[in-house]
Amino acid sequence: MKIGLLTFHDTTNFGSWLQTYALYKKVKQLGHSVEIIDYKCEGIKYREKLSVDRLSMMPVESVLLQIKKQVCFWRYLHKYMKLSKRKYSKKNIDKANGRYDLYLLGSDLVWDLNITYGDETYLFDFLSEEAVRCAYAASSGRDYILDSQRDIFKKYLKYFKTIAVREEGMKEDIGKLWGKKVQHVCDPTLLLDRNEWEKFIGKRTIKEKYVLLYFVDGKGNLSRLAKKYAREHGFRFVAINKDFNIDKDNMIHPTSVKEFLSMIFYAEKIYTASYHGMMYSVTFNKQFVFYPFAPATRMVSAARLFGIETQNIESKEFDNEALINYEDVKDKLNGFREKSIDTLKEMLG
Repeated sequence: MKIGLLTFHDTTNFGSWLQTYALYKKVKQLGHSVEIIDYKCEGIKYREKLSVDRLSMMPVESVLLQIKKQVCFWRYLHKYMKLSKRKYSKKNIDKANGRYDLYLLGSDLVWDLNITYGDETYLFDFLSEEAVRCAYAASSGRDYILDSQRDIFKKYLKYFKTIAVREEGMKEDIGKLWGKKVQHVCDPTLLLDRNEWEKFIGKRTIKEKYVLLYFVDGKGNLSRLAKKYAREHGFRFVAINKDFNIDKDNMIHPTSVKEFLSMIFYAEKIYTASYHGMMYSVTFNKQFVFYPFAPATRMVSAARLFGIETQNIESKEFDNEALINYEDVKDKLNGFREKSIDTLKEMLG
């Protein structure tokens, strides 16, 4: 079949790009023709674009890094994925109707209307009633749809052939709105195993053993714990974060997917408030702890699934020295991956 994939692809967010690539790749591996519907969401565009006002407030070094990052993402996007020839906006997205045998809604927070500024395109509002549409690992980041948005979801969900969500707690609420059974599946990044992701790993750039901080909590607890662990174990402390008061010498600025994944791959331990930071820590069997950054449900749900709830720094049983037993996690991950791939096969079949 010819499949049109709609998700958050036009971004400089590492997690968004990686989940787009993973779902695109898996659909191709299952034998289908697939392309990204090159849709420009105004809400996402506003969050990502380098406006003159934003640039004027940034140091020259940061401006150059952001420009380099945007160029790298654009190159990776066009190197590894096929995009629709036509570029779409809200004004002309209706022109995509009838171009594909099946319309597949991808993952990430595509059903968080606060992020998309109320854009109903991610509910396929532009499609005719007879168009075949499915959702894989759709997420609002919560276990429910907000009361103010429930009528909107009811209006469009009824036309979906199949719906699978990323957070287990969301199954029940979406099921009520849809009126059918909803499947629970893994984030697209977990559809590909470690061997496939290692193709993106480059050479090690930090010679010393290091602890990596990726995203922070508002109180600075994650950073404090990471520094403490690094100090007590004789490791270097480094951080991927531009919004926190961290010594410049300890800051790293990956501008490509390859650089980003390599930083996770070679770390001794990871401290993260990022959902996809958590996913790749699991994929590469890294010791890590996390803070459930809002919307917190997505990270809490994943931790419960893999049996690593105590790695949450807000858990009463949290221990900064505790080690994850990856023999147990691997079994759960592999089983969940196989189940999710089977669901995707049925969805596309």
